[in-house]
Amino acid sequence: MSIVSTPLRDYAVRDGESLCGPSLPFADIKLLAGADQTEGRYALTKFTCTLDVPRHIHKLEDESIYVLEGEVLVQIGGSNYELAPGGFVFMPRGVPHSVKVVSKQFIGLGVSSPGGTFDGIVLDLASLREQGTEITPEILEAVRNQHGFYVDRASS
Repeated sequence: MSIVSTPLRDYAVRDGESLCGPSLPFADIKLLAGADQTEGRYALTKFTCTLDVPRHIHKLEDESIYVLEGEVLVQIGGSNYELAPGGFVFMPRGVPHSVKVVSKQFIGLGVSSPGGTFDGIVLDLASLREQGTEITPEILEAVRNQHGFYVDRASS
C-alpha cells in the first residue's frame, strides 16, 4: 500500500458525481474522498448495492458504514446487526464481515481508514474499465487482493 501525501486543498463533489469513473458493473460506487485528498487518512464512498457483499477480511483498513436508504444485515465475526436508515456499523480490520441487502437496494456511506486501500480498489477498477477491460471475477479478486481485501472462502 502506498499512501500519497499531498498538501490538503478544498474541493467539492456534487450529488451524483465521483472522483473517478464507474468501477464495478454490479454496484454504483462514488468516490467522494480518497487518500490523495485526505493525506492518506481515510476514504469516503457513497454506494448503491442490490447484491450481497460476501464475507471478507480487510487486512489493512477499518471500515464503517452509515445507512442512508434500505435495510441490511451486517455480520461481523459472530455478531449480527440489522440496520435501517440512520444505522451505523464499525468493522475493524482483520475481522471477517459481510453485508446482506435485505431491501430491494441499499444506499450508504462508507468510510475506510487509512485511505489508499478501498479507494485504491475503486480507482484501479475504474482505470481498468476506462481501458476497456471487462471486470471478471478473477480480475476483481486480483485487484482486491492487491489492496488487502480477501474473500473469506472458509465460510463461503
